[in-house]
Amino acid sequence: MGGLEVEGLRAYYFPADRPPIRAVDGVSFELKGGSSIGFVGESGCGKSTLGLALLRLLPSPGRIVSGAVRLDGVDLMGLTEGEFGRSIRWRRISMVFQGAMNALSPVYTIGHQLSEPLIYRLGLSKGEARRLSIEALEEVGLGGDLMDRYPHELSGGMRQRVMIAMALALRPEILIADEPTTALDVIVQAQILNLLKDLRERLGISIMLLTHDLGVISEIADAIAVMYAGEIVELGPSDLIYSSPKHPYTKGLMAAAPRIRGGSKIASIPGHPPDLGNPPKGCRFGPRCSAAIPACERPPPMVELGAGHSVRCWLYG
Repeated sequence: MGGLEVEGLRAYYFPADRPPIRAVDGVSFELKGGSSIGFVGESGCGKSTLGLALLRLLPSPGRIVSGAVRLDGVDLMGLTEGEFGRSIRWRRISMVFQGAMNALSPVYTIGHQLSEPLIYRLGLSKGEARRLSIEALEEVGLGGDLMDRYPHELSGGMRQRVMIAMALALRPEILIADEPTTALDVIVQAQILNLLKDLRERLGISIMLLTHDLGVISEIADAIAVMYAGEIVELGPSDLIYSSPKHPYTKGLMAAAPRIRGGSKIASIPGHPPDLGNPPKGCRFGPRCSAAIPACERPPPMVELGAGHSVRCWLYG
């Protein structure tokens, strides 16, 4: 269970005085039950919008324009908002939002925020909801004594664990984690990643990890999708992406990551991401690409390289 297929998903924002912002533009991927996939790319590439679109939580003026989303073969796009809210959101697909302190209300206790969806979504009594909330906290390595405490009384790592507990409260099959280690020190980052790996093995959930950190991706993802300007430009098994990156953007990201042993200069990618209200007519990475060729003036196809590895680039097309 928990197999997700996304095909040609487009999610745009429609500001009143500007062209549509093509935040997610034709994204396709598959997440098999019990597996994990990491989405990596610069800020503004569409990772968070993708996660919010899958939960139908896009902020105004955003909306899904087209595409197919299937969960265990069931077309989720065909569900009404009421049906989706009752049967899919939080129950089968859940999300850990970026910025735990901002996502938690400062005026309610942890227990109140954990119990509320159990009471209103499942119709549980307050006592039963409190019991399940304590179990959820214990599942992520926290104690029931946190139930009566407020978010500002917790450390950053504890707040992030609370967010994960909230996302798991209704026992979903798929967990979307948006930058789950941002603003945490390296020790706490490692703890959160180990927790996610443990939950995946113990509960059998599928995980979508959204991050800009290649090191975080390497710890947990079976497959990696590299996003640039709303599109997936490279997709494949983690070991192939790390050992043999093909897209010039992926290579640039790898070169920009610091090495523990040193020995090579940290590079940067020149230029800046395009305006998604008016993206380049051809390859969206073309204006920044040192390997650009004349064909890059046309949109490149997604080319299958074998072994589940594909790349959106004319150098291979």
